[in-house]
Amino acid sequence: MQVITAPIDTLAFRAAGIYQKNDGYYNAGKTSTSFNPFTFAPETFTGDGRDLAGVDKFSGRFKVLWEPNEDFSAIATYEIVRDNSDSPVVVNESATAGGAVFPTLGLTPDAGYEAVAAGDPLDQSNQSRRTDFFNMDSGHQIDIDGFYLNMDWTVGDYTIHSVTGYREEEARLPSTYMGEGRASLFDATRDDNRETFQQEIRIDSNYDGDFNFTVGGFYQEGDVKFCVTQILGFLDYFGAGFAPNTILGGLSDGMGNPLSLATNTHNDNASVLCNRQDSKAFALFADGTFDFTEKLQIGFGVRQTYENKKWAGRSQTYFQFLNGTANGADETLFASLGNNLDAADFGRFPFNVATAEQSWTDPSFRVTAGYAATDNLYTWATVSRGVKSGAFNDQTGTSTVGVPVPFTDPRTIAPIDPEFATSFEIGVKADLFDNRVRMNVVYFNVTYDDAQRQLNAITGNFQETRFFNAAELDAEGIEFEGSWVVNDNLTISGNWSWQDVEFVSFEADTDFDGVTDINLSNQPVNRSPEWTAYIMASYEHTLGDMGMARHNLSASFVDDTVFTYSALGPAFDAMADNRTLVNWSTTLTDSSEKYFIRAFGKNLTDERYRTGNLAVAGLWTMASYGAPRQWGVEIGGKFDF
Repeated sequence: MQVITAPIDTLAFRAAGIYQKNDGYYNAGKTSTSFNPFTFAPETFTGDGRDLAGVDKFSGRFKVLWEPNEDFSAIATYEIVRDNSDSPVVVNESATAGGAVFPTLGLTPDAGYEAVAAGDPLDQSNQSRRTDFFNMDSGHQIDIDGFYLNMDWTVGDYTIHSVTGYREEEARLPSTYMGEGRASLFDATRDDNRETFQQEIRIDSNYDGDFNFTVGGFYQEGDVKFCVTQILGFLDYFGAGFAPNTILGGLSDGMGNPLSLATNTHNDNASVLCNRQDSKAFALFADGTFDFTEKLQIGFGVRQTYENKKWAGRSQTYFQFLNGTANGADETLFASLGNNLDAADFGRFPFNVATAEQSWTDPSFRVTAGYAATDNLYTWATVSRGVKSGAFNDQTGTSTVGVPVPFTDPRTIAPIDPEFATSFEIGVKADLFDNRVRMNVVYFNVTYDDAQRQLNAITGNFQETRFFNAAELDAEGIEFEGSWVVNDNLTISGNWSWQDVEFVSFEADTDFDGVTDINLSNQPVNRSPEWTAYIMASYEHTLGDMGMARHNLSASFVDDTVFTYSALGPAFDAMADNRTLVNWSTTLTDSSEKYFIRAFGKNLTDERYRTGNLAVAGLWTMASYGAPRQWGVEIGGKFDF
């Protein structure tokens, strides 16, 4: 046996990690009164005042570098994430005046956003503490493990790059979607297991002449198993006509007996929707640059991509009917599962499972020209066409509520088509006043064909998130970023952008009845704020032999924007608020630059702003808020081995 050793100076090791923990900035202070759906007597639910939406997360990266000679290097990386944070929180902002059903019924008799905001919306929330079909108290559990290997090998005039990656992710995401702490009005857990493998091989030329190129290939395969388990207790408030056994009316087992559940309430019966997706993608690409002169450079690239995606799924079904309806309801089936994702074992539970498959082959390209007018002034222009993959909807089938019926319309499980973006961009980079001022200005214009967009579709009395291809949308705008070194101690930097984004044409038949029920043509595109801006002043100075101090003061602005459009009309469209956030930090670094201590303040003006909201089928409106004012201290260091 031969033992091969390598000198230790060919190896290097790096580790970095961060652990975050806080109690959350929401408070379970919501108190509400409504009738009991079974006794019709008033009931009051009082929040217990506990903190909500806390963070408990560790993430880290560990790297080993091996360089046996100047022509070869390899970096192996391990990535780890362990996130045990609380479930996110929503605030119930339903208002009778807005036409929402629940306040009208007395279920959530809030006065709406204005009254909630008159107090503190961060104290106007609550969560159920469900522990049977899923554990709400355990919060969101996300585990990620990634393994990556990057290798570079120079052979003559060429460098070969290999990038290999494998990533596993497990997520268990229970949430309360009404901001109420009573019985499970709408509780759900979205659970998934994901595995992804990627491999890229790239060859770069290192010619001394005017022309160089890159050619390569890319391969990716992925597997996703997804289930959402829902408890729709709010349906109990609509009376006997919405009771589970009434909804199941007309269905029977193989012996002609009507299907029924042992407990005739939605609060006691959970339903599950599951699907699995397998995907493969191949791509070949080439890119080249040519220096026409010392100042003018032309670049061009092409890419051809092939993708195949397979989907299998079952519409939302009570757990009792996962194995079919021939023997009535199996009340013991849920207890036999190891976890909720076992419902996606379609070999064990093939009942009502549908399948679909789709492939796409799409080219993309770019052409760019850059011109260095002087050593301090550079301009460029780029024309490109990109593609975003077609996709299956992992939540299709939720509108069945739990009734064990199959997919009957192939359009409900059909994927959306790829999205294409043709863009033109022109920009200028300038260094002025002895390089003390730097400015970058970019104008862009993008046309999207078959743009992929989410809509909240209404089917009967229920809402389902579906995705559609908008015929066309246009975006144009200007982006600016710059910095000014005022003196050796003070630097001012910032950026701002303006954009105008609208649907040129977007008509959708969200319930597939052959009639267009939503038309967003000439409307602003959601989640596209018109204005954003950021400015920061940074002042640093020495502390003598002790080290350095840096003080940062910044302000950022984001314009309001439509968050999600609703098929119910403008009154139910979801908005994200504009906000101006002011942040500060002071960092002290020792003379070796290995250790630091940082004090900071975020959202110094303690602004309340919605990051988004959603009207659920005209029943109620839920909203989420950004963090309030925060103070903190961070300590960090670098360690050499």
